[in-house]
Amino acid sequence: MLNKLLISITFSLSLTFTQAQNSWTSKAGSPVERERATAFTIGNYGYVGTGVGGGRLRNDFWRYDPETDTWSEIDTMPTLGRRGAFSFPINNRGYVGGGVNENSLTDDEFWEYDPAQSKWLRKVNLPHGLVYADETLVGFSIGNEGYLLASFSRSNFYMYSPTTNTWSSRANFPGNKALGQVGFTIGGKGYVGSGSGMDYITEFWEYDPVTNQWSKKADVPGKPRSDAVGFSIGNYGYVGLGLNHSYFQHDFWEYHPLTDTWIQIDSCHYAAWYAVGIGIGSKGYLGTGIRFSHDSGWWEYTPNISSVNDIGQSEKIRVFPNPLTDILKFDSNGPEIKTFSIYSVHGQLVKTGVATDHSIPVAELPEGVYILKLFTADKVMSKKFIKE
Repeated sequence: MLNKLLISITFSLSLTFTQAQNSWTSKAGSPVERERATAFTIGNYGYVGTGVGGGRLRNDFWRYDPETDTWSEIDTMPTLGRRGAFSFPINNRGYVGGGVNENSLTDDEFWEYDPAQSKWLRKVNLPHGLVYADETLVGFSIGNEGYLLASFSRSNFYMYSPTTNTWSSRANFPGNKALGQVGFTIGGKGYVGSGSGMDYITEFWEYDPVTNQWSKKADVPGKPRSDAVGFSIGNYGYVGLGLNHSYFQHDFWEYHPLTDTWIQIDSCHYAAWYAVGIGIGSKGYLGTGIRFSHDSGWWEYTPNISSVNDIGQSEKIRVFPNPLTDILKFDSNGPEIKTFSIYSVHGQLVKTGVATDHSIPVAELPEGVYILKLFTADKVMSKKFIKE
């Protein structure tokens, strides 16, 4: 009898653990239904705003707290409502620009949101001469800079520096001109793919800011689609949903940049057009859009445990405890560690210093997934850790 009970308990725990990973869970929906919105992440919160909702173009923004599964309205973006805007986060601030405004004109305004002051600040306009409309702008950030792709423009790729408040042209995107592409960041590189041009597109590209070069990667699997949802969690990217000839796609795929491969994950049975997706900490979120399914309109993805594996797969360094709460410790059987840097999963530098006593205080960091880079005299070693 005792053996049967133990087997039952073990099975139940195993089943619960399995269901908790690689699964989608319906969460509290946005208080305002909208489509063609934009979204970004700052710290432990997601921000969703603009788009079309309630019969008008909107300029309102809402903050999502995954810890409490609640939404709270923040200051309205002080400009015309718009649809099809792009956004990206840099150093705990959010940036929003472009789109088609309520006068049916493409808009070259660019705005910065500072959550610490709950304040919007107008920044320099978008680069002159951009050619774009609905669904043609893609934004992502790497480190301390933001990047904007406008694939239908002659000069189609730009970098924004918040330090100088300037845009500078970067290497032109060599892929197809497309609508409804996805864009996100993994480990210091940007990724863009999917969409539709003359036909549906499956191509997937990687941008390296160090070399200022684009590299073609393995195509996005499944049926070709436009208006897919894309986001990153840790060192993996995720692409799914979207439309193919008016048919909703529900499959989702996990991209591994180290091996340039895709793995199919659990499908998300959310039917919507013009949805948004973001990663917050160690989980992914998607929602809004023109909904054709009867649910809350906001979903959370819990990845498989593989999504918190180490970046670089180095065997010469160990980080412990992991997860941790206040002190990060490490040891290495390689060369002496000189300095360290800690990055968010979105590539933002959050802490740096001299490596002493093989321990780093991290109590001040928000909960989430981070990348630790340790620098020796001639190499860099990377590991991933979870701050609880």
